[in-house]
Amino acid sequence: MSNQTFPAYDIVDNLVVTRQGTVWAIWRLKGVPYMRAGLNGKRQMRLAIKHLCSALPEESLLLTLWARVDPLTVVGQTLDGVDTDNPMVQELAAAHLEVLGDDEIRKPTHWVAVPLPHIDARNRFGSYRRAAQVSIAESFGLPWTKLPDDEVALRQTQAQRLASHFPASLGHRPASPAEILWIYAHQHLRGTAEEPPLPAVDDYAQLLRSGLSLAEFRDAIFYEGGSKDDRLESMRRPLIRRYVRIDAHEQSYQSNLVIADMPRHFTFPGTEWFTWPYNLLTGLDDTDPFCCDVAVRLRSVRNEDAQKKARRQRRELIGQYEEFDGDIAGAPPELGDASAALDQESAELAVNKLDPELQPTIVLTVWGDSVDKVEHRADRIEALYRPNQFPVPRPTGEQEELFWAGVPGAPRPRVCDDYKQFLLPSGFAAGMPFVDVDLGDPSGFILGYLTEVGVTYPVMLDLEGALRAQRAASMAFTGELGSGKSVAMKTVTYYILSRGGRGITIDRTPMGEWARFAYGMRQWAEHRGYPLSVNVITVSGDVGFSFDPLRILPRLDEDVDGNTFDLGRTIAEGTLSILLGYEATSAHASMVSEVLDRIAPRPDRSMAMLIREMESLAYASASRGKPVTGSGAPEGDEPEVLKALAEDDAAIAWEIRRQLRAIARRPTSRALFDETLPVVRLDEADFTVLHTPNLPLPPKEVVNNPSTKLSFEQIHAQALIYVATAACRYVAFRDNRMTVVPLDECWFLNNNHEGQQLRYEIIRDGRKHRAAVLLGSHDAADFGDEATRGLLKYRFAFRQGDENLAQLNAGFVGLDASDPGTLGLINDPELPSGRCVLFDRHGNKGVLHIAMPPLQDVRDGMLTHTGVEPLVSAPARPATQDGDDA
Repeated sequence: MSNQTFPAYDIVDNLVVTRQGTVWAIWRLKGVPYMRAGLNGKRQMRLAIKHLCSALPEESLLLTLWARVDPLTVVGQTLDGVDTDNPMVQELAAAHLEVLGDDEIRKPTHWVAVPLPHIDARNRFGSYRRAAQVSIAESFGLPWTKLPDDEVALRQTQAQRLASHFPASLGHRPASPAEILWIYAHQHLRGTAEEPPLPAVDDYAQLLRSGLSLAEFRDAIFYEGGSKDDRLESMRRPLIRRYVRIDAHEQSYQSNLVIADMPRHFTFPGTEWFTWPYNLLTGLDDTDPFCCDVAVRLRSVRNEDAQKKARRQRRELIGQYEEFDGDIAGAPPELGDASAALDQESAELAVNKLDPELQPTIVLTVWGDSVDKVEHRADRIEALYRPNQFPVPRPTGEQEELFWAGVPGAPRPRVCDDYKQFLLPSGFAAGMPFVDVDLGDPSGFILGYLTEVGVTYPVMLDLEGALRAQRAASMAFTGELGSGKSVAMKTVTYYILSRGGRGITIDRTPMGEWARFAYGMRQWAEHRGYPLSVNVITVSGDVGFSFDPLRILPRLDEDVDGNTFDLGRTIAEGTLSILLGYEATSAHASMVSEVLDRIAPRPDRSMAMLIREMESLAYASASRGKPVTGSGAPEGDEPEVLKALAEDDAAIAWEIRRQLRAIARRPTSRALFDETLPVVRLDEADFTVLHTPNLPLPPKEVVNNPSTKLSFEQIHAQALIYVATAACRYVAFRDNRMTVVPLDECWFLNNNHEGQQLRYEIIRDGRKHRAAVLLGSHDAADFGDEATRGLLKYRFAFRQGDENLAQLNAGFVGLDASDPGTLGLINDPELPSGRCVLFDRHGNKGVLHIAMPPLQDVRDGMLTHTGVEPLVSAPARPATQDGDDA
């Protein structure tokens, strides 16, 4: 049993005052997003860590601590910026809390702690005197004297000067008193119910009011190897207990492993030993997820001193070789290995004259609520490192010393010298400490869970927050059929709707995949009495409503540059261009444009009216003998010229009229040309599905081939899709309500220039109107050209069995497609549905598993089951006043 004196007695800003007379400074690091970075990115991160290590003084402590996250905190983050009076939000928050309450949620935090050197002998003496005064005062129960203000200012200046040499890419900042107090609490209470979650930066006073203070840890009792009351359930090693039990508020069982040796040569990238507990623990045993804290007690030796030491050791080795001169077997191979290692170190020190020699002692800590659990977890850590020639023993009888090796302010224990390694900063940086696994946004809805750590790590996305910050929020989902991209798109859509947003989509599937999802949402809302309206509109065949752009789209709208225009007229002109196939600069196109200008201001305008107006124009031009479409004949023109122009106009108008009448007579064209049909309302429902089954859209390669002739059905399908896309744009841009536009299998937008332009407008201008597009396809090339893809700030790559497409999709999410291991993240046929790589708007990448909302009736409407009858008879009626189908 031991109750070694707790080292810290006061915290001032990011300074820790110790009982040994030293003052430590502590900084928090953001870390580096290393896990899925490209080769150049990895090299830059390694260089940043190398520079940090070179800037550290003689003694320092590097920490990676996995902070417990309170499920209430996570649920609170999902409510940021959301109307909490919304009953849908309340139900979802309760469901999330129920799911997360059973899991251990943790996130890695990174810290650098440094003892600040004394300025001179007077400063050293004053520090020791204060330490003695504190010890005497505590012995008699008297208050101790705080650090003088001038001493605080001096130490803060020292700390600032030291931190100025840290690389900015690591995101360092001074730790707050609340965070420093949390470090000590976490280390003493690992795995207990009393272990506090990571506090906010300014929560120091609240922590003190809750009873947590430095004085709490002075009374902690340490049992090296546990006590006689501890019993291993398996009793496999009753006499060797390689752990320490800490009795503070509760009993914490902790086992400390230390890296005892390293290979002389290792590759980079490929041997990042600090990251192994991140991504390897997940695949070993999912029944017991856990984390592993890392503490590095680092000693830095000046280059000149290290070279002198190496020369001295070489002379000693030469003397040992001489001892074996008379031995027939010669010197043992260990001497040769040691000599080669010294030669390599000397050469590296000579080449890198500004780099110090680092002597790190690397301690890995696991914990649990029982001895058996700690033993099991320690064995798993050993299994991770041993195959890579990194022995990680658990020294018997030195568990407590290894614990203190990772405590800021504690003197360097003797055991650190027994397990120190010898590395240059570049070699140490190759191990890649301070790896950050942040993915997604700090708040928003929970889309899934990170799969690259051994514990629950929810990933949140905040599209509303991105739009509030004037950032783009559009998303792209790519993957093969059945990989889970459609479910992911529906999950995002559900969360936006449940948080008070709006949605509109085009569903081209015969079975009505999105229509069924919409009906499921409506049933869920009606069952609970939620104010969510849904409208499913079938746009195909002989329907019972009008889809005429002149009737359903407004007269006044705003383009991407802020100019107002008549949206209905613009889309009608584009629709006629697709149907008639005229060039934009042809006389036929000019005729259509001028006739549209005539009828656009009329309250009862329609495509049928355009046909009648075209017929009237043809008769008028033929009978009057003068052009009607121009602004008048120029002065000096002869009557014969005017008559010829009039005859040309009549012929063009008559030809257009004849073509449009032929199109309008087809049953499939009623939605565009029958003005007796009621007008569908696009602006009343919270979620609108434009169901367009069985539209025979031509393949992209056919559209791009000018010599290929399209059938009328294919041309008509293009026109309907164009109007549907325009309807999506109108709904998304008509006000500032948050709106998502999911477009699954979006390759159909590439079938004409007009559709591509509308897609680009929604993506580019969405942030001004709080709108986001969700694009889904098996091929990332379907999302548009490079400029358009660059505007998609959230990118998902799901399973893709085709190697060529997998390489393209991997590059789309920022992965190195030339690396087979990286490509396997999306190309492995064994990947489960829902597993994907996410590239978020902050530039972070990680492997995510999509989690559908924790509400079973909502989940049922999201899944696409085989054997479901096609939804070709879905009602195609205009919405009533309450927004549901008529």
